[in-house]
Amino acid sequence: MKHFLRFVVSVFTLLTTVHETKATHLMGADLQYECIAPGQYRIRLQLYRDCNGIALGTTASVNYQSTQCGVNSNITLQQVGMVDITPVCQQGTSTACGGTGQYGVEKHIYEGILNLPPGCGTDWVISWNNCCRNYAITNLLNPGNQDMYIESC
Repeated sequence: MKHFLRFVVSVFTLLTTVHETKATHLMGADLQYECIAPGQYRIRLQLYRDCNGIALGTTASVNYQSTQCGVNSNITLQQVGMVDITPVCQQGTSTACGGTGQYGVEKHIYEGILNLPPGCGTDWVISWNNCCRNYAITNLLNPGNQDMYIESC
């Protein structure tokens, strides 16, 4: 009975202990827009992910806002591509992105079409943010606890 009680207490302790999980996968980002018609823009977000971190989704939400027009909204971009861009010394070397390598970097590409109200505002800001930065970043203090933010005006 004493061993059983010790076992129950151990299992209870393991199940009730809080573990903090960090999504430390973001290494970099690039946000671009291209005018394709009056008031219509192709938005492209490129995210660089550490393959040893969590996976990225198939969509990304980008914010767009104008103080002059009183607009603060989001557009959902769809993933249109993903490529392993890990620099390797030998052809055929495995990376963490697609195999058993020690490290790896993926570039994820998201796109969508944004339609802005005609004749409204000259102060538009397009932005994206997400948590958390990669712990391998050496020029930030505690990067795994910091959001990544990028904007284009």
